[in-house]
Parts: sequence; C-alpha cells; structure tokens
Amino acid sequence: MIINYLINLVLYFFFYSIFFISTIGLGCFVKNFFGQRSKENFFELAIYGLLFNLVLGFFIYYFFTNSLFFNIFFLTLGCVFYLYFYHSIENISFKKTIFFLLLLFSGLLISKTHEDFPTYHFFSVQQIFENKLTIGLSLINFRFTHASLLSYVQALYVLPFFNYKFIHIPVFFIYISTIGYFLFQYNQSKSKLESFFCFFVIALTLVKFSRLSEHGYDFPAQFLLFIVFHKLYFFAKKLKEIRKSIIIYLFAVLIKPISLLFAPLFFYLFFKLKKKAFFLITKCKLFLFVLSLLTFILISSSFVRTGCVFYPINQTCFSKEKIFWSQKQELENYSKVVTNWAKGFYHQKVSKYTEINDNDIYLKSFNWLKYWIDIHFFYKIFEFLLICLFIFLLIYLTTKKIKDEKKFNIKDHYLLIFLSLSSVFFWLITVPQFRFGFSSIVIFCFFGFLLFLKKELHFKNKQALIFFFFLFAIFNIKNFIRIHSEINRIDEYKFINFPWYVNKNIKYDQSKFTVQEGDFIRIIKKNLK
Repeated sequence: MIINYLINLVLYFFFYSIFFISTIGLGCFVKNFFGQRSKENFFELAIYGLLFNLVLGFFIYYFFTNSLFFNIFFLTLGCVFYLYFYHSIENISFKKTIFFLLLLFSGLLISKTHEDFPTYHFFSVQQIFENKLTIGLSLINFRFTHASLLSYVQALYVLPFFNYKFIHIPVFFIYISTIGYFLFQYNQSKSKLESFFCFFVIALTLVKFSRLSEHGYDFPAQFLLFIVFHKLYFFAKKLKEIRKSIIIYLFAVLIKPISLLFAPLFFYLFFKLKKKAFFLITKCKLFLFVLSLLTFILISSSFVRTGCVFYPINQTCFSKEKIFWSQKQELENYSKVVTNWAKGFYHQKVSKYTEINDNDIYLKSFNWLKYWIDIHFFYKIFEFLLICLFIFLLIYLTTKKIKDEKKFNIKDHYLLIFLSLSSVFFWLITVPQFRFGFSSIVIFCFFGFLLFLKKELHFKNKQALIFFFFLFAIFNIKNFIRIHSEINRIDEYKFINFPWYVNKNIKYDQSKFTVQEGDFIRIIKKNLK
C-alpha cells in the first residue's frame, strides 16, 4: 500500500512538473510570436501559457472535438518549445524550477475539493472534454451559467490512464505563478517600495491561501489581479507592461467576470498617461487583436451557454422568443438570490439581530449591513485584516528604516487609496463575499499602511532569505497537518486514494432536459412539464 502511494506520488509530481514546463514553453512561444525579444519574468510566461491554453481549448471545443491525442500533442509541443527557447528564459535554471515546484507541491495534494467542484466544476470540464459544442448547457444545470472559462484549460489536462486526476493543476499553477512572479520581481526590484509590496503579497499568499481546496475559480482570478495592479502602479509609464496588465486583467475576467469590480483601479492608468492612454490602446495592432479575440471568447461562451451576450448584465440577454435557450428571466431571479446570499439574508438565524423575513426590506437602506458584519465580516474579513496587519508589523519591526527616502508621489498615494476604496465599495454593495474582492482589500490595506510610514523599509538579503524560508515552512507545515487530518478523517473525504482527490459522482436528472445530437453540435432543450 505504501509503495503504491509513493509510486503515485512520484507520478503526480512528474506530470505536475511536465505540465509546468510545457506551460512555460507555450508562454515563450506567445512572447516570441508577439515579437517580445526581451527577457520576461519567468513566472509571467506561465500565465501567458495558461492563457494560450484557454484560447486553444476554446477553439478545439468549438471547431473540433477534444481528445487524448490533442492533449498529449500540445503537452509535448509545449515541452519542445521550452527546450527551444530555454536560453532566452530569464536566469531560472531547470533545477531551480523543479525545486520551486517541489517547495509548493504539498498544496496540490488534496482529498477534499472545493465545495462547488462536485456540483458543477468537474462536470464543466467533463462535458468540454467528452462532448462536442453544446448549445444551452445551462438548461442541464443552471450553475453551468457561470462556469469558469478556465475549464477549457483543464480539459487539456486529461490524460490516458489518469483521466481527470490532473485537472486541479492549472488552478494551482496560477497560485504558484503569482508567488513566483513576486519572488522574481522582488529579486529584480530597484525600488524599496516595490520590494515591500512584493514581500507583502508573497507573505500573505503563502500564509492565508495555502489550501487549494478553498480556491475554486474565485481565488485564481484575484491572484492575477495582484499582478495587474503591480504592473499598473510600478510600471505605469512602460507601455509594454501596461498592455500586459490589460491582457492579464482580461484573463482574470475570463476566469471570473466578478473581476470587473477591480476596474476602478484602471483609472490610475489614465491619470498617469493622460493623453497617452488612447495612444496606448490603439497603436499596437497585435494588442488589439488579442483584446478582440479574448472578448470574442468571453461573449461567444456566454451566448452559447445562456443566450446572453454577457450574462452578468441581464440587459444583454435575449428573450426566449428569440433564443429558446435564453436564461434571461432565470438570471434575473438568480441575481436576486446571489445578492441575498452575499449579504447574509439566508443566514440571519446565526446573527444576534432580529430576523427580517422580507428580502426587500432587508436590502433597503443598508439594513443588511449590520447582519453582514455580524455574520461574514467578523468571520472572514476581520481575520484577514488581522493577518495583513500582522505581516505589515512583522516587516516594519524587523527591517531597517531609511530616513527621508520616501519617493512615492503623495498625490498618487491618495488617488490609489480612493480608487482601491471605490473598488472595495462596489464589491460591498454587490457581492460582499471575501473570495470575490480580497485583492482590492489588500491593495487598500497596503496603501493604508503606507500612511503610517515615515521612512522607507530596507530588506537585507540575508534577512529576506530567512523570511522566505519561514514563509515556505509555514505553507508546508499547514499542508502537512491538513494532509494528515484528511488521511485520518472518517467521512466521505477520507484520503484513501492518496495522492488523488476524492471525486463524488453526482448525476443530473435527465428527465428535465433533452439532448439533440447534431453532426457538429449538441443542443439542449428543456422538457416542458
């Protein structure tokens, strides 16, 4: 039994490493295709590789049929690109790459998945891989309406013999690429403020978000927003980096449209560039092509599933008279349900306040706020703010302070506080759940902390190494404890198939819908009662 576990563990790490190398290779191909000859942040290449996989997965699903052959071919092709472009990759050796992957590998070993995984995440990937293009998928289960487009990437991670065992890897790659990106930027940074921000994000990400089973699709999108902000703020005058930030931001929206709530921070870009902003967007034809392509993928995926141009905005939905699979009315009703859920309407019984049964009264004039604070804020947000404060104090008390070298523009500082607060406010009045807006909260906290700094913080190399060792140790200790507890649990999520996750077999009631098979597409029709 133990030998079998060890063999599976080695195989898992092997394919985890191969997939990452392949993703880096595809990222190198994308970079060179767009004529970027300068060396990139190594882990940024992984993000480009994942985005390329999303585009690739979309076109395979829409115009071909997914197959194991395609998956093996593109996995191999990525590895070939990695070998071909190896010497142009920025100063990260193969050995260092494998060591970094090993440092974070324990986070990938989960028995219990995200709570939404068995209900619709898994089946989103399964239907993409096993079926041709399906019209009206949300009629099978309404949750398919907001299934992440990262499913196109996950469908490319299905392999012979292992089947769907590797489909969590792309989600995890966004997590580790975020950590790697800021480690790389920390090492390259010439600004003490940038070093502070990078260290702050690394520490927070490793300490707070160590459990992959909590990530779902919401966390990866928020992680990408950290990178977007880094480029917007620290590289605001570099047009190439700004273009990248917009592309990565669209990637986050493709993963989770709720990322649009981050948009106020883009006003900083136009504030810095002023008249150059329009020039930035329109000059590069390849950049416009990529924007158009990603927008097309977003719109067409929404339309095929729901009959809406962009399903989060109900006004873009067609009526059932025009599009028979339209979910216009259902989405309007569901939006109200989500709003009630996010603001604590369905959880009032655990609050100390008197229950309000009328949801209109509950939502009116911020009546819901005190319930939300009691139910969610002190349970999720307050703990998170304490962690942010602890990390800031730890950095502040243990680093050297340099007098009178505060170089950031005070006007920019107050503007960013206002913009990040605006983003937090939009999150608060729409879907105030932690997982939908923590990136904006972090950025607001970061600039709030800077108000108290009268001096710049300086990290010594030896001191930084000790900190990073400590942070990675915390990450692994937390995951080793979690793995041990999952092995010893007695419920359905007991880790009996280590290192593979537990996949609950949930089926849908097929009496509620009919599948009409065509030569190139499948059409879902709802059965009338």
